[in-house]
Amino acid sequence: MSPSVVESAPPQVTLTLANGTPAFDYEAIYTTIFDAKTSQESLDAATTLCNGIAAEPSTAHHALADLLPKVARAAADKKSGTNRESAMIVYGAMYETLPHKAPATEVQLVATIGNVFDGLADKGSVVRESAQYAIDALFAGLKQPVLVSGLLVALMDYLRSSGSKWQGKVGALALIGKLAGKAVKIEQNQGEVFLKDVMGRELEALIPVVESGMHDLKAEVRTKFLFPDPDPVRVLIYEWL
Repeated sequence: MSPSVVESAPPQVTLTLANGTPAFDYEAIYTTIFDAKTSQESLDAATTLCNGIAAEPSTAHHALADLLPKVARAAADKKSGTNRESAMIVYGAMYETLPHKAPATEVQLVATIGNVFDGLADKGSVVRESAQYAIDALFAGLKQPVLVSGLLVALMDYLRSSGSKWQGKVGALALIGKLAGKAVKIEQNQGEVFLKDVMGRELEALIPVVESGMHDLKAEVRTKFLFPDPDPVRVLIYEWL
């Protein structure tokens, strides 16, 4: 990772405590993320940023409202691979930190997943790796209700979108499969049926989306997708029956 210049000015936001005392000004640390000379330095700064935001959970969602558009622009910066990588690192740090420490931000975080799936199509391997890390972190950090009421809906929306990257669609389909596997495993190991039952009720809408997504994938990917069965829709149904 080489030094870069952030094209857009970082958000001018200072979090404040209930008594009005400044708690965390993240302008400088946000810039540090994008100016870092190594990926590790960028990750350290991103983690510091997210911990600072989460330090006051009641205002974290306001901070994200200002921050997320900046990160989205960096993620879509076609001229700078460094900015795209840094954006994926920020998403990863947010996904790993905020669902646990500032649950009110979960809806905002889930809404950004499309940007991260697009990162799976990046020409730079470090960007793709950072995007996959972020996706895994979000899946691991979300609670069961948000997995089905938020993440699953976001995955379906991404698969429906004509502007989605085919590599991102592969990632979205894989995550749906992972979610189905999690639902079955939780029932088998813990006897909890909430996740499986809710996903089962989504089958009517989910199956056509999955089927369409599979047909949209490039030919060389269809035979390599995680479902070994040639009919992924049948496999999905089997997971719930």
